Amino acid sequence: MVLPLFDGERLQQIRMHMRRARKDKGEGRDGVRFIVEAELSRLGPLQLDGLVRMPAFDLVVRSREPLAPAMRADILQIFGDALAAAGLKGGVTFTATPDIRPGPFEDRPDAGYGLTV
Repeated sequence: MVLPLFDGERLQQIRMHMRRARKDKGEGRDGVRFIVEAELSRLGPLQLDGLVRMPAFDLVVRSREPLAPAMRADILQIFGDALAAAGLKGGVTFTATPDIRPGPFEDRPDAGYGLTV
């Protein structure tokens, strides 16, 4: 799914991919996996890779360069507050890599059936 975003100067796009995650054999829970991608003027490409398996929500924030400590702290605070308000547990991790691969998800035979929107 492509979502429009006006950054104050021009129209940008945010790409979102979703699919239902397979049940984890050990835990037996269904879930949803999503990837949100944006190209930001100051940070460059940014990718949010999330997995929600109630009552847990885990998020990976990927960028080409390491995010500033203050930005990481803000994201951790906002994410933690949102988890607490929703009664969820989970965590957020940060990854800096020069090779951010765009979604959708890996095309593997064992990945299960899903919907890429």
